[in-house]
Amino acid sequence: TLENKIIASAQSEYIIYIAGWSPDSKKLVFSVSVVPTMGFIEKAQAAEKGFDVGIYLIDLDSGLIEKLPFNDGFESFIDTHRVLISQNYQKDFSIYDINTHGIQRLASRPVRQVNFSSDGTKWAFLKETLDHNKSDLSRNSVEIVYADFPNFSGVLVDSGEFAEIQWPVISPNKNLIAYEKNNVIQVTNIQEGSKKSYIYGRPERWIDNQRIIIIQFDPTHLIILDILSGQIEKIN
Repeated sequence: TLENKIIASAQSEYIIYIAGWSPDSKKLVFSVSVVPTMGFIEKAQAAEKGFDVGIYLIDLDSGLIEKLPFNDGFESFIDTHRVLISQNYQKDFSIYDINTHGIQRLASRPVRQVNFSSDGTKWAFLKETLDHNKSDLSRNSVEIVYADFPNFSGVLVDSGEFAEIQWPVISPNKNLIAYEKNNVIQVTNIQEGSKKSYIYGRPERWIDNQRIIIIQFDPTHLIILDILSGQIEKIN
């Protein structure tokens, strides 16, 4: 597989996971870390193998691999050549340019669960109002906002408690926002303001303006949902 091709020496002491795909599916960011239970000596032995933990970028056309200049904090691809990262203990947002290797500080990190349109001009995110008087922080008030990037003010898509609404995903034509609401898929039409609920799950990625890949848990599997017909197709 991809991981075996890139890191032939990686064994069970390492955790490797895909962090993000570029909008054109030609670049992949993945993260490599050590198992949390590894002790100091084990980590030193892993370092002696020449294996470096961190965030990596692979160009799937050329096969070239690049270790990015940050070990964590990857948030999302913005477009084909820029990624959003969080720095300073996840307090600040910055933009990293894959081509120029430049890092531009964007703003303090007031939002989470960001998702971008394929051209990087729009983004949707979860804006949270912290209430430290609440014993259960999952009950904090949140809003899903759709805005021009990098603005933090835009169209209010939905609101509720953090445990109720999460994970907004923008359709390719930028007219629809899919998200999880009360454990089911909700799709809001930005232009019309209409909303429609579907099946249990969390949206992962739009295939086109009609079909969404969603993930369901217990057991975990992927499903393609057609929002026009309501039909579903199980992937695994």
